[in-house]
Amino acid sequence: KKEIKANVHPAIKPMSVNTQSYDVIFVGTPNWWGTMAPPVATFLASHNLAGKVVIPFATNDGGGMQNCATDIKKMCPRSTVLSGKSIYGSDVSTSASAVRSWLKGIAQLK
Repeated sequence: KKEIKANVHPAIKPMSVNTQSYDVIFVGTPNWWGTMAPPVATFLASHNLAGKVVIPFATNDGGGMQNCATDIKKMCPRSTVLSGKSIYGSDVSTSASAVRSWLKGIAQLK
């Protein structure tokens, strides 16, 4: 909680993938005190996703998406951020059909 309040962006290892090679970027995070986890904020702050389609998704233990998608959108002001999806942690193993439905829906938005 202190990290979120302090807007901490911890160091993360460099990626071996160049995000500029992709038009669509899925950004996944656990719901961490109502927003994205600090390492995800580090990723967004250190990668230029302007002009990309960004698709947020999250896991949670009861908080749903809360501000995860909204905060990702704030960090990607020059990206098209589509509707996010949040899956309750204990439902992950049985959520395949819900995820497929969500993906079909966002495919129509692109």
